[in-house]
Formats: sequence, structure tokens, C-alpha cells
Amino acid sequence: MINKIKSQFSQIPQAVRLVALKGLGLWAVFYVCYYYIFLPHGKLIRFFTHVTASVTTYFLNHLYAVGFTHFDSPPYGDTISLGSRHILFIMDGCNAFKLYVLYVGFLFCAPGQVKKKINYLLVGLPAIFVLNIIRCYAVAILVIQKPEWIEIAHHYIFTFVVYGTIFWLWLSFLKEKKGVIKTQ
Repeated sequence: MINKIKSQFSQIPQAVRLVALKGLGLWAVFYVCYYYIFLPHGKLIRFFTHVTASVTTYFLNHLYAVGFTHFDSPPYGDTISLGSRHILFIMDGCNAFKLYVLYVGFLFCAPGQVKKKINYLLVGLPAIFVLNIIRCYAVAILVIQKPEWIEIAHHYIFTFVVYGTIFWLWLSFLKEKKGVIKTQ
């Protein structure tokens, strides 16, 4: 059985094996760090959640209506309220931290020049941040105006848009590298 796996693994092109091994190693490091360092100590995860809630609240106050506030709701997130009504609870899992890591991890594992990877980081990470703020803003508006749309928008439409954008960024990164994806 092990010999069969080794034989099949050796048939995979070396560049693909290298990317797969980097990805597996990065995933293992992230898993250990996330579940045994970041979550138990919470400061980094809470920081991302707090920034997401702060920026979302800012835009709600400036683009929708005045009176939105947010406050820390330990241990799992931040709450955005309008007056005394709780509008949105941004959980630590909704702060896009894992999306940032996923995006950076792909760029780290993919073949390419460091300068090009840095350029894609400088474009991609803010894009993911902005998309997540738009998602939180839109969910808050839906809570107020169309609560029956929240489930499909939050779980399907917004997820598709965010992951689709990340995929498009990766694809454009790979397309620029000659020989990775052939374009006509």
C-alpha cells in the first residue's frame, strides 16, 4: 500500500509535488497556530473582528443612518446595534482572517517572483477586507429591511462573491506566469 502511494506520488510532476507539499506544510502550521495559539489567546482574532465591526459601523453611520454603535461581545465577536436593537453580531469566524491566510498561503505556495507576489498581496488583502466590510454592511441592511433574505445572501451569495473574487485573483496571478495556465 505505501509503495503504491509512493509510486503514484512520484508520477506527479515535481513542481506540482512541491506546491502540494508546501501547501500541506503551511496548512499544518496554520492549523496548529490557529487552534493552539490564536484562538486560545484571542488577541489577534479579536483585533480583526473589532476592526471589521468598527469599519462596518462607520459606513452604516455614514451611508445608511446615524445611530449605529458597536461593542465587544466576548468571547466570540462584536455586536452592532441601532439604538437598543441588536442588528448584527460579527463572530470571530466572520472577520475574514481565514480568508487572508488562505489567500496568502496560495501565493506563498504558488511558483512566481517575490515582487509579483507582494504586488498581489498589496491588492488582494485590501480587496478581501473591502468585500468583507461590504458583506457585513449588506447583512446589516438586510436585517433591517429584508430579514427573509439574510440566509441566502449570507450563506450563498456573499460566500460566492468573496470566494469567487479570491479565485479570480489567484487565476490572474497564475495567468501572468508563463506556462502555468495557457491563454489564447
